[in-house]
Amino acid sequence: MKNFKSLKINKIGIIMLSIIVFFLLFSGMVYAKTGTSSDSSSSNFSIQNVITAVKNFDVAGKKTDGGIDAKAMGDKFAEQLKPIGDIIITVGMIVCVAVSIIFGMKFVAASGKGQEIAKLKTQLLGFVIASFVFVSAYPIWSFIVKTISEMVAKV
Repeated sequence: MKNFKSLKINKIGIIMLSIIVFFLLFSGMVYAKTGTSSDSSSSNFSIQNVITAVKNFDVAGKKTDGGIDAKAMGDKFAEQLKPIGDIIITVGMIVCVAVSIIFGMKFVAASGKGQEIAKLKTQLLGFVIASFVFVSAYPIWSFIVKTISEMVAKV
């Protein structure tokens, strides 16, 4: 019973940590402006500025495209996803190389022992399949990012 409670607490902790990381990753996507016009660099906060900003926002919302540059948003979205994929691919390739080295050392150590070599061959088959799936993940990742950015641009 004690192990079940600690397992449950660990799962809750992992879920909470995942939620926090999710919000931290996507907290940089803000499309709001502080100024009332694109050439205004001053940030005078007054009732008149707020009313003008609301009117400009209302006018932009009545346009057919919503006043949003969808192509730029799609490119920005793809640009923000690229570093995540690059990190995952880099870490995965390092893990693949490390596991390959470990398998090589195990084969050298197991030479002459039939059962251990048979067990290692079975594990090696799984590793080769997993490595193939991982290496083919990069083109899939690129395709997904490209497709999503094109879909956002069409919206």
